[in-house]
Amino acid sequence: MANRVAPAKTGKLLYLYGITEQAAKVNVSEGVDGRSPVEAVPCAGFVCWISRVDAKEYGEELQARMENLDWLAGASVRHQKVVGGIHEQSTILPARFATLFVSEETLGADLKKRAADLKKDFKRLSGADEYGVKIFGIPQAAGTVEAPLSGRDYLQRKSEMLRERTPVMATAETAKFVAKLRDLASEVTEGGSVTSGQRHLVWQGSFLLPRSRRKQLEAALATFHRHSSERFRVECTGPWPPYSFIALKAHAKDNK
Repeated sequence: MANRVAPAKTGKLLYLYGITEQAAKVNVSEGVDGRSPVEAVPCAGFVCWISRVDAKEYGEELQARMENLDWLAGASVRHQKVVGGIHEQSTILPARFATLFVSEETLGADLKKRAADLKKDFKRLSGADEYGVKIFGIPQAAGTVEAPLSGRDYLQRKSEMLRERTPVMATAETAKFVAKLRDLASEVTEGGSVTSGQRHLVWQGSFLLPRSRRKQLEAALATFHRHSSERFRVECTGPWPPYSFIALKAHAKDNK
């Protein structure tokens, strides 16, 4: 949900992408609204990456605009591009989409209260990227059957074969692979219930991986694929900014 804040007197709100410990040279052509530039503003001992966006569009109209999927898709992509561009140059504590502040003063006050925790987060996330991993099971057919005698016989046997497919579930094989990824990662967050998600999904999670271990991750993925490709399929995405391990958000009561 968007953070509801009061419009500033200037007609602008501060849209926060994230914070870094130092300024960095980032080549980002446009901010979240496609118009406002991205600024690096010193704030409470940190560097805040912001855009000054229209207070009406991102204030009183924000909730309605977020229900417009075309608007939301464009703004979300621009937000991610900004955060990703900063992440390529410096460790960033990314903010959630639509994190807004009335002024630099309210932003500074919010960060000042959390300064000790934020410094710990920078230390924890320095030199690391987020990767998302999903493991899908490949259903196995029950085996070959005799040639059908009729069309009805064919359909009946096909239905039986579908019912007799081996249930897709995690195995000692996948558990060993996940354990290997856990050993490589500095932190892990597991996804929600796999039974209610994508079909045949048996495990999902996000890994915070030190960049020095990227080749080890690639080797682990290649080994699992080599030995298990007939039974399991792995999707690995990244590197990403550490969204799953820190996501700054505005406290509405502090911004009004």
